[in-house]
Amino acid sequence: MKRLWAKCAVAMCLLLVFVCVANAQLIKEIRFSAAEGYSDGLLEGQPAGADDVWTNGVADVSPDSFVVSNESLVITPEGVDRWVYIAFPIQSSGAITITWEWQYVGPEDSNVDIGFCIAEMDNFMLDGNSDLTWNEQSCMTRMQQGANVIDVRDGDWAGGGSYSAFEDYPYTDGKLIFMRYEIDVENQTYDVYAQKEGEDEVMLADDYGYRRETIEGLNSITLWDDGDAVTSSVIIDNIVIAGPAAVSDWQLF
Repeated sequence: MKRLWAKCAVAMCLLLVFVCVANAQLIKEIRFSAAEGYSDGLLEGQPAGADDVWTNGVADVSPDSFVVSNESLVITPEGVDRWVYIAFPIQSSGAITITWEWQYVGPEDSNVDIGFCIAEMDNFMLDGNSDLTWNEQSCMTRMQQGANVIDVRDGDWAGGGSYSAFEDYPYTDGKLIFMRYEIDVENQTYDVYAQKEGEDEVMLADDYGYRRETIEGLNSITLWDDGDAVTSSVIIDNIVIAGPAAVSDWQLF
């Protein structure tokens, strides 16, 4: 019931945002809810009855670490490189804002390697096969394994670049973290913000370049799981894409 009320509150805030911000449109939202066609079980192939569903990104490797549970997505690393993606209407101009929330669940001395990416699906065939990989993605943020912080890929538009963040931002304290991309689609750059529940928002990245340039535009949410097999997991929920005008400083949560 608590999560249901939280989802309703987010929806009401979204309505107010779109009323108040000129030219802002809801492009896609994913709340893993029964109303959208989601049910408990493997994420692949959901939501039921939708034109666009979550798709396995690596042939011959089942994405069974991605599971819908209680109207949220739960990702539990199993020591194998796994990817899933879902399409949204292509965005080729202006700016878009993407928000989501994620939360680490597990021992504070453990970690995960899980990423949230935005990409152009045409780039998935750059290496001649449809298996997803990192240098085919554009905007990339991860809960990284090692320093146990959230960082962001500052790309060179050709598949390279490096991860960094303006400050160390640990995630293993288990606090709910609200994330925000502000993407300049035309210049192919993006900013990233994070806000832990009950704390101030901080900027993690400013004017970072895409890892891989786009030709037509952005049209995919891509998730990866590449950590060691652990008992820890990450819960992801309330994914919202808005545009073509940027929606800065919106209070969704």
